[in-house]
Amino acid sequence: MQLLVLEIVLFSFWIFCIKTGMSIAKKKINTGFIIDEEDKSSERAYRVGVELSQFNKQNTIKIKDFLNKTNIADSYSFTKSICSLLMETIFTIVTAADVRSYDAIESYSQAMHVPVIIYNDVRKLLKPNYKYLLHIAPSHMKAVVDFIKMHKWRRVFYLHVENDPLWPWRVSEIFTLTNTTDKINIIQRHLGNPYDSYEQLRILDKMALSQTEKIFILDILDRSILQIILRQITELGMNREGYNYIIGGMDIQTVDLKSFEHGGARITGFQIVDKNGSLSKVMTPWNKRTNSEIKKGIPVPPFTMKEVFLLDSFCFLQQGFEKINREGPEFFQTRAGIHYNTNCSKEIVCHKNKYLERGPIILEFLKNTSALCLSGNVQFDENGYRSKYNFDVHSLYKKKLQKIGNWSSETGYNRDVIEALKKKQKERKGPYIVTLVVEAPFVINKTDKNGKEVFEGFCIDMFRKLANSSQLQLDYIIRKRNDTKYGAWNKKTKSWDGMISELIEGEADIALGSISITEEREHVVDFTKPFMNTGISIMIKRPDKQKPNILSFKEPFSNSMWICIMCGFAGVSLVLVLIGRFSPYEWQNNSNTGPSEDFSVLNSLWSSFGALLQQGSDFLPSSISGRIAECAWWFFTLIIVSSYTANLAAFLTVEKLNIPINSADDLARQSKIKYGISKGGSTEKFFSTSNVSVYKQMWEFMEATPQSAFVNGNLDGWKKVLEGKGEYAFLLESTSNDYRNQQKPCKTMKVGHNLNQYGIGIATKQGSELSRKLNLALLEIIEKGELINLKQRWWYDKGQCGQSAASVGKKSLSLSNVAGTFHIVIGGLVIAMIFSALEFLFHHKKNQRKQSKVIKTTMITDMTDIEHFDMERKNDETKPLKPSNINGAQDNKGHPCLCRGMLTVFKEQNNSCQTTTTSPANLIMFDSITENGSTML
Repeated sequence: MQLLVLEIVLFSFWIFCIKTGMSIAKKKINTGFIIDEEDKSSERAYRVGVELSQFNKQNTIKIKDFLNKTNIADSYSFTKSICSLLMETIFTIVTAADVRSYDAIESYSQAMHVPVIIYNDVRKLLKPNYKYLLHIAPSHMKAVVDFIKMHKWRRVFYLHVENDPLWPWRVSEIFTLTNTTDKINIIQRHLGNPYDSYEQLRILDKMALSQTEKIFILDILDRSILQIILRQITELGMNREGYNYIIGGMDIQTVDLKSFEHGGARITGFQIVDKNGSLSKVMTPWNKRTNSEIKKGIPVPPFTMKEVFLLDSFCFLQQGFEKINREGPEFFQTRAGIHYNTNCSKEIVCHKNKYLERGPIILEFLKNTSALCLSGNVQFDENGYRSKYNFDVHSLYKKKLQKIGNWSSETGYNRDVIEALKKKQKERKGPYIVTLVVEAPFVINKTDKNGKEVFEGFCIDMFRKLANSSQLQLDYIIRKRNDTKYGAWNKKTKSWDGMISELIEGEADIALGSISITEEREHVVDFTKPFMNTGISIMIKRPDKQKPNILSFKEPFSNSMWICIMCGFAGVSLVLVLIGRFSPYEWQNNSNTGPSEDFSVLNSLWSSFGALLQQGSDFLPSSISGRIAECAWWFFTLIIVSSYTANLAAFLTVEKLNIPINSADDLARQSKIKYGISKGGSTEKFFSTSNVSVYKQMWEFMEATPQSAFVNGNLDGWKKVLEGKGEYAFLLESTSNDYRNQQKPCKTMKVGHNLNQYGIGIATKQGSELSRKLNLALLEIIEKGELINLKQRWWYDKGQCGQSAASVGKKSLSLSNVAGTFHIVIGGLVIAMIFSALEFLFHHKKNQRKQSKVIKTTMITDMTDIEHFDMERKNDETKPLKPSNINGAQDNKGHPCLCRGMLTVFKEQNNSCQTTTTSPANLIMFDSITENGSTML
């Protein structure tokens, strides 16, 4: 009974040990691990591998790990690490290798008889004779070569980056796997600086220009660099139909290939790890961060193939040691828990030429072991390389990446892959979808009588002719976009928008409208030949008409010209004065008394002014010198007057506008007039990527004022110009600019030259046959002249601001145009009247001065006569005075009126004598004669 109880207790304890993971007989096998001291990802994978191996409670063997971190590129440091691990009597070493320390690993593993598993993809160009190295990372080159042979490609470009030290081995393996009977021409090229490989890619594209199928092997295992190269390939437009890319490596599912999904290029790659399988069990401990990492904010590093193969090394050794323990348990016998190398020593000392005695047996067991790990079946051949492994084959062609079959290192590609690659694109059923953006005059939407939306415009008429041409005969459905976006690359979302996005995503087949052909768009869609050329131009509000200036008649000549004419007028007059004074031939009418007065200063000015106005003069020079000067002046006035007359008509009839800006430079130099563009189009792309200083300055200004700068479409920009009161300018395509300027209210205009030049075309999906057919149809209607007629119709015949032909050239002059001449006439008449009054006053004043002098002289003479008369009267008082010619006239005293040389009249009103005379000169009036005989004037 007691024995039965003891057996039950022991059985229960055994069950408990199994459930709790305890094992009384679990053996510890010493294993060394060497990782690079700077490789944090491998260190993390090592910790995960240790955790997973300890978690498996079914194992009878426990891997006792010894970790050594060193600089694997330094051979001396690396060998020291190997020797320090050998002192612990390890049975195998797991390490990363470097091309610079690879020879040291080979030598020490061979000398010490220690199996070494290399978990990264490093190996020699030729298979080594050293048998203790096991390469757990398989080669993908055999799968690449099989793929090339299956397609019977004859010319292949092998591309790599120069900082990859392993490319010589991989390209050498390609040459080894292909023989002369295959007739495959492998062209090896390195891409130089991976961040700027545009030039090398362009050269390669030209080299493959003659090939119908262009095949490129992108053997770039650093996935971050691969993504940069793929982006450059997309930007150069090398992602369209006819391009085939084979991606090197074994993790195609980690590569972002979204930019190739609708381009037409075919991409093939390989996947060795099933992301949905056992890998999910590993990612949980991998993504678990330590407390130190959380505090320092250290992110989880990416899980690459190198970490996969390090974890597979744990998996393979665990199963390999289990097999050794089952088939030969004596190999792992210990004494007091310590492994001995020989019966006498437990450590392996490098400098004493000791080696692992059980090394060859352990190596033989490991080479005969097959383990199912993350990368599938792990098994080695006699040379230490992976054998009997499989790849999932993934392909991308006009849709997302998907699995198409398998490849085996033993049998090659399975039938599924062959059938998938032979499939051709199905014939299209149903009408083509045409997407468009409403933008007059290219596309205009209206509503018919039945309330149905219909479309018209230049592009609608043109596409109707293309669809009905002999080249196409196309059935199509028009679908309008709700926004006005043609298509631009969004850096934040890393995707396209607008009509370009619809083409890329396969939602539409053709994009129609004013779509600018740019390099960026050409990379993702196909364009027809341009049906119209355009460029970015400036639209402003038309300035109000200026009222004619009163002095508008002087505008044919500049102010400086008028000053020069006045100076010439004064100079010629001065020369004529000098000639009149110094030339004797001008004295002929007055030769005895000196120079003639014909060419005085006033007469010379009058003569020159008369000649200037083509009216001639009363005075003509007699001397040769005077005639030469006059002829020169006449010739001068003839040219001046003719030029003035010719220009005057244009200046009086042509309306002048005071335009504030004339170019982009003017816009950039000022801040009063704001300006903007339509967002999400080629115009925005032009300014945002331009290296021209003026355009960069304008872009910075627009970014600083986004509310006023960016509008939703050309229509909104046109309305903003109309509402801006001359303080807003809009930059848009010249074709749209010309059309809007012909629409009412006819208050906008185009100024300056185009900022750039590009074409407008029809966009199709990349690789579509429609592009070629549309090109042929487009050339057909261009040769017939139908495209020119359509442009004339929609731009000019339907314009609302053009003048009729009958009114052109028949504009009448208004009073305001010639008001200045009337002002001059009126001013001349007023000045003439003023001068006439001044002349009258001057002459009257002059006559008064002359008369006063005459009166004084006459008075003196008369006073002398009167004195003589008084004396005679005193002498003869009794005799009455009988003056002659008095006719008995007397004054109020009864005295006779005396008068000398004048007519005397007697005034009865005051009984006085008054005299009048008809002579204006020498007038003397005597009022009366006083009682004492004196006279009164």
